[in-house]
Amino acid sequence: MLAQCGYTEEAVCKRVGIPRISHFISIHEGRSASHDLKDALDALIRLLMDGEAVSSESLGQHLPPGAVDTLLGLDVVRPVDDDPALLGATAILYCVNGLFIASDRIFPIRGNSSMPEDIVYSAITANTERFLSFVPSDPCGSLLDLCTGSGVAALAGAAKYAQRAWATDLAGRSVHFSEFNRRLNALPNVSAVQGDLYSAVEGLTFDRILAHPPYVPAEQQKVLFRDGGKDGELIFRRIIEGLPEFLNPGGRAYILTRATDRDGAPLEQRIRKWLGPAHSEFDVFLLIQKEQPGPDEFERLATRLADGPVRLGPNAQVLRDLEVTSLLYVLVVVQRQDAPRRAINARSRKAPEATNEAVEWFRLWHLRTAAPDFFETIVQSRPRPAERFRLSVTHGLQQGRLAPIDFRLKTDYPYVTDATVEPWIAIMIGFCDGERSVREVFEELRAQEVIEQDSSEEEFVSILSQLIGGGFLEVGEHPLPERRASAASPGAEPESSLCGGDHELHGAD
Repeated sequence: MLAQCGYTEEAVCKRVGIPRISHFISIHEGRSASHDLKDALDALIRLLMDGEAVSSESLGQHLPPGAVDTLLGLDVVRPVDDDPALLGATAILYCVNGLFIASDRIFPIRGNSSMPEDIVYSAITANTERFLSFVPSDPCGSLLDLCTGSGVAALAGAAKYAQRAWATDLAGRSVHFSEFNRRLNALPNVSAVQGDLYSAVEGLTFDRILAHPPYVPAEQQKVLFRDGGKDGELIFRRIIEGLPEFLNPGGRAYILTRATDRDGAPLEQRIRKWLGPAHSEFDVFLLIQKEQPGPDEFERLATRLADGPVRLGPNAQVLRDLEVTSLLYVLVVVQRQDAPRRAINARSRKAPEATNEAVEWFRLWHLRTAAPDFFETIVQSRPRPAERFRLSVTHGLQQGRLAPIDFRLKTDYPYVTDATVEPWIAIMIGFCDGERSVREVFEELRAQEVIEQDSSEEEFVSILSQLIGGGFLEVGEHPLPERRASAASPGAEPESSLCGGDHELHGAD
């Protein structure tokens, strides 16, 4: 019936005039819409996405025969208590990622009521859209989606690339919605099971583990999809701690969360500690979406900008006690090695509009650097400046003459990177024209005495490979993802506030 009515993601976006479904705003939230319904698509948007009450007579006029009875029979809609001639949806139901997904209403049809603590959050928020855009679609045998909510990540995996998927959640309400959505999309290769993280799948192991866990700092977990313990990292940490038992060799975990760097303990280091004795079997990649200063630096910056003292929110002291130096909104990718080799730690800041292509490029490049034949491969490659590469040279007075004093490399896609370098590196990049091999560039720089005669080729390759990994240079064997002409950021990044009035550190969609 939904398909027959043209109730698709593309059709809804076109009808309400938005670029992506994550931009949807209901009438309750302020979207203007005609009172009259002109067709089935209008009726379904009004009923199932706006959450407005619609007369059964009007629905009968616009929807196919039997549709209203089907919706009533599944308890997707019910008569409104104070006016049985009107029907209201018990949940919101929409199309996203090629799937029909139901999740909880966030406001009542009539009157006032509070959200349940185990509310099943919408899958068309900017955060969920971003999370789904980061997950690669290369085939895998077994997929586990922790903290599944509506089940959308597990269902998308089962529909597109996973032979078998499990959707797990602590909340029985989420499991109920996930199972409803599984049946609605006719996906027999998904199991929706209830349990506290891995307890729901004891005895199983997985090729891919996904999680978009609660990460808002909270003393008590009052709202399951939101609250992540005192420091916001409790559930994230437990997910990492379970990887040695539940992630197969060669398998990968993708976790989108908010986390922290701490004094003397950057996030990578703490993740390795959580992995325990098996940490040397794992690679850790951090793709940072947004980075904010810790409370002390934030206070200094805010006070200077406000031209006066700024009062920090109550959570700031918690961060001080933890010696937090920066807050990260970050995609964490943890890969288990399938053969012994050196473990990799790598981080970069990803461009807001870059998706899983940038994530996978970064992961695969660093895996390449750990390969036994990497040195011989790279010295024969022919690097060239990346399309978005920029070199800024600042001149200043030296001995009364204007001279270059600062060389800064910049790129904004697929990674946002800014590095001050020594002058010889800027000259070296000028030699990287896609025609000369790395070995030829090295020999020419040494012949022209740009670098010392006793400079080692190994050290030169190490520096050049860092420039490739930062997105400044690229090689034909491992080209950077192209920036699509229509690329757009999948929603605004979540903000945090440490200061002012009643504000405190919080996560927000």
